[in-house]
Amino acid sequence: MKSFLLLDDHDIIREGLRSLLFKTFDEIRVDDAASGQDAIALLKTNPYDLLIADVHVPDTDIFEMLKYVKEHYPATRALVFSMTAENIYGRKFFQAGAMGFISKASPSSELEKAIRSALNGQKYFSPEYLDQLSSDFRPHHLNPFRDLSSRELEICIQLMGSQSLTQIAAMLGITVSTVATHKARILKKLRVTNMVQLNELGKQYDILR
Repeated sequence: MKSFLLLDDHDIIREGLRSLLFKTFDEIRVDDAASGQDAIALLKTNPYDLLIADVHVPDTDIFEMLKYVKEHYPATRALVFSMTAENIYGRKFFQAGAMGFISKASPSSELEKAIRSALNGQKYFSPEYLDQLSSDFRPHHLNPFRDLSSRELEICIQLMGSQSLTQIAAMLGITVSTVATHKARILKKLRVTNMVQLNELGKQYDILR
């Protein structure tokens, strides 16, 4: 019997995933959590074949969560399921231990393919991500956003989404001053001085859509 753990703070997403899983597989168990803390509590008491997790979950660092699962529960594979663009996070998710990344905008057939790949121990690569990988070998396509840390990248995306420092701090469970420090580092690393330039750079590298 296959067992799944769903990590997403939206009830409708978890219910949709649950429905798809029961239609796709026979004799399965599906548990769900709305926070990383709840997910860890479930991991400590139940074995899971696959964790399907969103990127933005309140009070949860998804990268640290993936690393934690990989270290403490190596039999549990992880698949990231999010609206965040793969070209932004794809490489970092794989480095953190995810078996694949799939957009919430993908058709159910593609999601099923990603789930089966992860369960079989095979990494899932979308066509968009493969295009991204191939472009990495062309110097003129080098992406400066890859120099950002996982946390910096997460904050950068929120900044480009017009989120205030206070809103970002609340979402990530950190202080406003910490967000401000990260913002200063982001601007320095990307060699821009203000949000207008940051957004323009994001458009140039297809980060801001």
